[in-house]
Amino acid sequence: MEITDPYLIDKAKAYKKIFESYEISPTHLNYNGKDYYLVTYIQKLTKKTELAIISNNDSSIGESDFAFEKLMIILNFLNSILVKGSDRSRINMEAYKVTSDFLKNVLGEVNLDNDRRKHYQYALESLEKVLTLHDQHNETIQETKKFMKNRGNKKLYIEDLNLLEDLISELDYIQYQILLTSLNMVDSFKYINDDIKDNRISRFTNNDIKKYIKEYIKSESTIKQEIKKVNYVDGLDQMTKEEHKSAVIKKYYKEQEKDFVKLKKEVRNL
Repeated sequence: MEITDPYLIDKAKAYKKIFESYEISPTHLNYNGKDYYLVTYIQKLTKKTELAIISNNDSSIGESDFAFEKLMIILNFLNSILVKGSDRSRINMEAYKVTSDFLKNVLGEVNLDNDRRKHYQYALESLEKVLTLHDQHNETIQETKKFMKNRGNKKLYIEDLNLLEDLISELDYIQYQILLTSLNMVDSFKYINDDIKDNRISRFTNNDIKKYIKEYIKSESTIKQEIKKVNYVDGLDQMTKEEHKSAVIKKYYKEQEKDFVKLKKEVRNL
């Protein structure tokens, strides 16, 4: 949607420099009865960009500064949820479902002693947990899309931060639990990978199942690296869900504070 309000266009032009084009983002923030818009200025030769925050009414620098910070936080939250979160949504979970069926067949048809059985049972519970978490992840993405649709993809409010904080921290918790669960099930799959040589068990396998089991095992080092990246708080793996979500939000705001110091140098009217 193109912005056609002459008042906003004149405000945007007031900060425009020679040899620049500009874009007024239609996604804006309503604060204290005023609508705040982000303007991006693009240098035609170097393609360097700078910003301005404008409103549909007179605003003090303090109001504009506050609105700019909140608008950027909301946009960053939405980007993290919809862009990064969507990557996880596109993962094909068929391997988990096929392997789960294999494990159910073994547990239901083969007489295993307790030591052997516990590995198959734990692997099955882990895969089912990952599948459930993946569904919860997709539900969180859909809830975010529904929120944007209800907002008409354009007008945002300060109060929206409460919902977005909950959604982004929920997503972070889910993704962390998927990593932990995937790591913890590796040992059981190492055992199963050796155990499927037993003819009573191998009859339930095929090349795909054997390949999936090896992939779970091979992913161990990658998962450990991913967990290191997100272990931004000591003892994260021991936290309750609410403690985890609270730590996530604190981390996001701390990062935003650092980013704003640099970003505001690129805002022409703050």
